[in-house]
Amino acid sequence: MTKIFQTMFSQGQLLFAGCFFIAFVFAMIYAYRKDAKLHHFFIKEITKF
Repeated sequence: MTKIFQTMFSQGQLLFAGCFFIAFVFAMIYAYRKDAKLHHFFIKEITKF
């Protein structure tokens, strides 16, 4: 690690930030996949006009 990260953040804070980032990415992927089916339905309905 660089010197600035060692002085600015504790090891616990960096661990929390890493875990939070990973959980956030998985949550965004889950939400996108869940909504993709609904978006596909509405887009298909719009193109019928």
